[in-house]
Amino acid sequence: MSISISTFKQSIANLLDKKKDENEDSIESLRSSDEMFYSWVLCDGAGGVGVFCKEWAQFLCKSIPNNPAEFGLDIRNWFENTSIKFHEEIILKADLTDLILNRKVYQDGSYSTLTACWLDKMANEFYYTSIGDSCFFFFEETKNGIILKQLSSINEQDEIESYPNLLNWNDDLLNELPFNSFEIINNFICVMASDSLAKWILLNIALIDFSLLVDLGINQSFLKSLNNQNLEFKKSQINMNHDFKKIKMLLNYLKSISRNEEEFINNMKLLHTNNEIEIDDYSLIYIEGNVSI
Repeated sequence: MSISISTFKQSIANLLDKKKDENEDSIESLRSSDEMFYSWVLCDGAGGVGVFCKEWAQFLCKSIPNNPAEFGLDIRNWFENTSIKFHEEIILKADLTDLILNRKVYQDGSYSTLTACWLDKMANEFYYTSIGDSCFFFFEETKNGIILKQLSSINEQDEIESYPNLLNWNDDLLNELPFNSFEIINNFICVMASDSLAKWILLNIALIDFSLLVDLGINQSFLKSLNNQNLEFKKSQINMNHDFKKIKMLLNYLKSISRNEEEFINNMKLLHTNNEIEIDDYSLIYIEGNVSI
């Protein structure tokens, strides 16, 4: 069995009051020289609760090894080493003569989400880790149609609007990062998105076919939160402005906007103007895997 991969990706800063280089999201897409390993990473720096969050997200993103075995071997050690290197290479070289900034650096640290996916083409295995409200959605094409095979990690929260777990170089890793895998059998589409866009995608899935989420065994409190009053207006706007009758139509839309930066920018502007999505930095990675025997 062989798997061919196509990847499209976009990442832009907040469209209202940020410059292009102020984007606190960071994305990576890599493959090994022999094309046996593919990796995709998305980190969203949470600038509202720390300092140097953009730099932390970028550092995390570039610290993910291309081979999933290297990450999964000792995740706690990987995080500790990454945190130490970030402190040495970024924090200690920064201008911290401002006492208020200095205090914030060591009191608050820097926060980021982390979502990483890998494909091991030798083993036909897909690996993933995710923490925070960035998310990946793994869709599998079966003879009965497209199913949502996996979703992580926004669904780990009690509610869609709950405050997410985040990684901070200045804090110990209290719980092990999740690291899981499953076998690739059929053609697939994997979509990775930062928080606001991930929530928009999630609401669209709920509107198109809520059973896809129920079948994943997501906790009831999270599923219930998708129908709360705060989201009803957004859902009504989505229904009014789109005609996604099937999951394939939603995926085609995401593929289309991920292929071109101008189209991605224009569509994010439109979603925000239509009150479908919160103002934010927006990142999207669209991965298509075609299996042949």
